[in-house]
Amino acid sequence: MLSQKLSPSSFIITTIILITACSDPTAPDPTATAPKSTTQSAKAYDFSALEAAINAGDAILAQQLLAQAQQQTSTSADRIAEYQIQLDKIIASAAQRYLEQAQQLMEVAYQPLESGQTDQPRQQLQSAHEAIQKAKSLEQSNPGIQLALNNLEKKYLSMIESAADDRAYNRAKSFIEDSLTMELKQEGILASGATIDKAIMRKARSINPMPM
Repeated sequence: MLSQKLSPSSFIITTIILITACSDPTAPDPTATAPKSTTQSAKAYDFSALEAAINAGDAILAQQLLAQAQQQTSTSADRIAEYQIQLDKIIASAAQRYLEQAQQLMEVAYQPLESGQTDQPRQQLQSAHEAIQKAKSLEQSNPGIQLALNNLEKKYLSMIESAADDRAYNRAKSFIEDSLTMELKQEGILASGATIDKAIMRKARSINPMPM
């Protein structure tokens, strides 16, 4: 206890220890602040880029930045969970916009082409497929994706039939070739292709009849 008196010998020893500590440059400074632990001194993770992407509605960039944050910090689980909720809403909204865009593009009507004219319907159907793929990359479980693909298949069948009726067989085959590169049901399209091949053969025979 501090109230107890020190013996002469104890007092001398204590005094020597204090003097030695004060004169030793390597001794710890009793007035110095204790260093912070590594966890305390570590800089907080910067979420500003992620927040900006979320606020801008950039679902693809926000996905990338959130995945990066999950890898680089383990001390902000609650905050990351909040960002994930916000991101899920943005993803659903963005996927729906792409599906709506695809549907608008599919509303294009068949039109006969003049020589050298750009095939606008063909380009629009290709763009519609790209929009569906973007929606799928964001929200693969969205049921609207398969519905949009079914609608696109029907549109291709309609374009192929219209081109065949117009006797624009090469154009019909272009629609078929495009559709075969997509994840559409192929049975009806292949059947249309077989019908068109037969029509092309009949046309060729009528132009160049076989000699008797």
